[in-house]
Amino acid sequence: KDETQRRPHTHHLMSSVVGDLHRYGTIESKQDYSDLPPLDPTLTACCEREIESNRQAAQLEETLRNYDRVAAAERARRLQQHTLDLTFGQGCKCCYDHESDGGEYAALIELRDIRQRNSGAAVEGGDVHGLVVEDNCKRYSEDSDVDDDDDDSDDEFDYLLDEDLPVGDEQRRMQELEDIALYNTTLEQHGYGVHRQMHPSRALRAAVRRNLSGACAPTVLHLFEANARQCADMDLTLEEIATKYRGTRFLRAEGRAVILMDADSAGHFGLRLESDVPSIMVFKDGILSLPPKKVTDFGDRNGNDVITHVLEQWLNHAGVLQSNPPPMDDL
Repeated sequence: KDETQRRPHTHHLMSSVVGDLHRYGTIESKQDYSDLPPLDPTLTACCEREIESNRQAAQLEETLRNYDRVAAAERARRLQQHTLDLTFGQGCKCCYDHESDGGEYAALIELRDIRQRNSGAAVEGGDVHGLVVEDNCKRYSEDSDVDDDDDDSDDEFDYLLDEDLPVGDEQRRMQELEDIALYNTTLEQHGYGVHRQMHPSRALRAAVRRNLSGACAPTVLHLFEANARQCADMDLTLEEIATKYRGTRFLRAEGRAVILMDADSAGHFGLRLESDVPSIMVFKDGILSLPPKKVTDFGDRNGNDVITHVLEQWLNHAGVLQSNPPPMDDL
């Protein structure tokens, strides 16, 4: 009964204090607390337990967020919207300028066209071999049909062919295929698995660019000469290697224009017109791992065609060939 009678008085007192604070503001205390006794040591242990508890709660929340399917689906949806207007051969706006990057130079266009024509002529000239292979395949198919007619032991499993997958499993599989396709497209848009031409003023900066996680992907940069056939052969070779090592970025740019248009970056890497064009540059963790290598050092005795395994061995020695691409969240 006494507690009930005191409650209205307490409420009135608190309301009065709050009103005074709003009216006059806070009162700064001038009392010296230096003479007070030290804090209780047990409070330190209590604070440490609270910090540890908060850390565990934050770690649990982060783990739940990483495995949250709804959040992952939302991130994938946003990423898909971001890349809808992009097509292969261009790239994401974060690392690719569609107005200045891309394209091919004259020697590369000419050599690619020659090899495509030669490849087509080789196929047309191989009619005899093709007929032999076709005849063998046809004969094998006929033998297989005879064997199938004689063997009816697998009829009991025919019902499996007519059985549909459960709706949930089919939808899950379709979602997995869509995620894989989106991931591969996103990798290509960010320069992984492809060999991309960059504007001379952006090439060196693009080679040391970092992704969202702060890491810098290993990068191979070809400083080419626009009229050199061996440079064109080098780029065609790098295109083949790029499909094998999808964790490495492969770039190319006109060498003389790079040194002239981006003189600060070229001076930082010690590039010179008379000795470093054309050449191959390799970057690891944003640092030039080896001095630029002349393109002629990878050619055959005649100095024409690039020897693929020699180039690949040198890139492997430089430590820039990486097969595993970065995860989706880093792009």
